[in-house]
Amino acid sequence: MAQDHLIYGVHPVREALDQHRNIDSIFINKNLVKKENFEGIIFEARKRMIAIKAVPDEKLRRMVKGANHQGIVAFISPVPYYRMEDVIMREFDEGRTPLFIILDGITDVRNFGAIARSAYGAAASGIIIPAAGSAGIGPDAIKTSAGALMHIPVCKVHNLKSAVQYLQGSGIRVFAASEKARKKYTEADFTVPAAFILGSEEKGVSASLLKTADEWLQIPMPGKLASLNVSVSAGILMYEALRQRDLE
Repeated sequence: MAQDHLIYGVHPVREALDQHRNIDSIFINKNLVKKENFEGIIFEARKRMIAIKAVPDEKLRRMVKGANHQGIVAFISPVPYYRMEDVIMREFDEGRTPLFIILDGITDVRNFGAIARSAYGAAASGIIIPAAGSAGIGPDAIKTSAGALMHIPVCKVHNLKSAVQYLQGSGIRVFAASEKARKKYTEADFTVPAAFILGSEEKGVSASLLKTADEWLQIPMPGKLASLNVSVSAGILMYEALRQRDLE
C-alpha cells in the first residue's frame, strides 16, 4: 500500500471525509472502534459505502511506518468511484449495448487488475463491486491492469443482490458463471444488454446471487482441473460477448 495514498489521524481523516476525497477504506484499531470520537467517522463512512476494517494496532503502525496514527488510517483510492445508475443511463443514452462485470468476493488485487484490463480491452461498460469484501484499487491493482483502472468505471454498491435487481429492472440480462450450470457460455446470447457475475475461486458466486441471476453459464473443462482462474474466466466471457456483438 503506497504511503502517499494514506491519511492518518482522527482530524485528517474526518477532514478527508468532509472534502469528499475518494476514500476506499478506513482502518481502525480494533480496540478503539466503539470509542466516541470514531462514531461520526464510521457513520459517514458507511453512508458513503466506505469499507471499515477493524485491525490490530501493529498493522496500523506498519502502514504508517511508525508515525502517530491515533488509531485510524484511511486509504485514498487513486481513481474515483462511479454511481452504477449513472453509468447505466450513460450507456443507453449514448446508444451502446451495456456489458457489466460484477465481482462477488474477489479480494486478490492481481485478479481484480487483470479483470479490469480485459474489461477495458473488451469495451465493457464498467465493473461493479461491493462496498465491503472486495479488492481495493491501489498501485498493485492499477499496475496489474496495465492502467485500465484509470479508464474503466468502477461502481461501488451497498448490496450486490440489489444491484443485480436494478440491472435487471433496467433491461440488462444477468449471467452467473458457475460450475453448477448446464448451459455452455457459447450457447448464450450476449448481443443483448448483459452483465456477468464472477465469484472467487474458493467459493464461487454466492447462493443469493445465483438465485437472482437470469442464467447460469459454465465454461467447459475437459481436463482434470475443476475451474479456471477467475480473471481468465472473465476474459473468456467478455470476449465471447465481443465476438457475438461484432458479428451482428
